[in-house]
Amino acid sequence: MEIPQEIDSYIKESIDDTLGLPVSAETLQLKLRASEDTLHRLHDQYALLFQKSRQKDQLIHRLKAEATMNFMALKKFIEENQRLAEECANLVSRCQNLEKKCSLYENDRELLMDFANEADERATEAEIRANQLEEEVLKVSEELKLHKHFDSPAERTDVEACLVESLLTTLVSKDEIEYGHAFLELLQAWDSLSPSTQKVLSLATNVNNLQKEKELLRTNLAKAEQELETFSRGLNRLNYLRRNKRKSIDSVRQPLSPLRHNSPNGRRMHKK
Repeated sequence: MEIPQEIDSYIKESIDDTLGLPVSAETLQLKLRASEDTLHRLHDQYALLFQKSRQKDQLIHRLKAEATMNFMALKKFIEENQRLAEECANLVSRCQNLEKKCSLYENDRELLMDFANEADERATEAEIRANQLEEEVLKVSEELKLHKHFDSPAERTDVEACLVESLLTTLVSKDEIEYGHAFLELLQAWDSLSPSTQKVLSLATNVNNLQKEKELLRTNLAKAEQELETFSRGLNRLNYLRRNKRKSIDSVRQPLSPLRHNSPNGRRMHKK
């Protein structure tokens, strides 16, 4: 295979130049053009590398700024998380206190309900007993009316019957002044009264005492019902507050949204 004449001449001229022999101007011109071409290529490569270096510097600057912003956001997130943890602990403590108060109110409510039921039962028993005693008083009064004709002193029987009738009438009408007057008159003549009359007076006194006890029990029952209603309202209020506190605690415990990247280049870098 034969070498082209131009290449052969170039090789020969290169050898002569290396050996220090004179070289033709054409060969030097070719070398100059080759050097210029190489210089242009190096200049283009330098410009390209410089542009890429500037892009890398800009990217590094953006990444540093994004890292700084992410660090500040992370720091703020940590501080917010600590603050929410403290608030959550305070809410848990308050919730525990409210639960204790609710437990105490529940116990008080049960005690009041038991007391109200007991008072109601006692009032019912007293009313039944009062009705029974009233029936006994009526029976004794009828017996007294039957036996008054057989007593020897007619005047004393008439006085006793009038006083007993006055006392019974006063007991039914509940007039304290007339009842006290009749009672004093009977008390002065107690020793001279017949046993049936004394029994009537004793039964009347028991009936009056039971009626007073019944009224007192009704008053206590009404007060207990009012207190029970007040405690019920307070307990409902505490239950409402406790439900709200638990809802707020659950909302605080929800996870926060993740941090977002601040630049599209940063998102592309994370995707890579």
